[in-house]
Amino acid sequence: MTLEQVEESISRSTTLTRGDVRAAIASLTDVVNEAILRGDSVDLGDLGILRVSVGAKQMDKEEDVNASTLRKPQVRYTPKKAMRLLAKTIPVSVFNPKAKGAHLGDKSSGVSSTTETHHESASPNP
Repeated sequence: MTLEQVEESISRSTTLTRGDVRAAIASLTDVVNEAILRGDSVDLGDLGILRVSVGAKQMDKEEDVNASTLRKPQVRYTPKKAMRLLAKTIPVSVFNPKAKGAHLGDKSSGVSSTTETHHESASPNP
């Protein structure tokens, strides 16, 4: 789903204009970026939580631990329980005619169907 589609969908289901929605999303982006730069987590309600995570290389000796052993900070997203449960309800299947026992309904292969679930990306692959 593209940003424009999100804006249009929210606009249709609320009293906000598409421009209002765009402005709110831009403002939310600024607020989230400022919080992330401070190292704060951001609770986005039912959507989930954004937070900064910094990993480190494991060192054998304490004296070998320094700033260079830290990995680059990354933004992590953790969905709330309702969204995690919703994701588990998405039907998925595999289309691979070369897989062993890839016949429709063949329980030994783990393939329950030969139809493929496809989700379009918001940005096309080059």
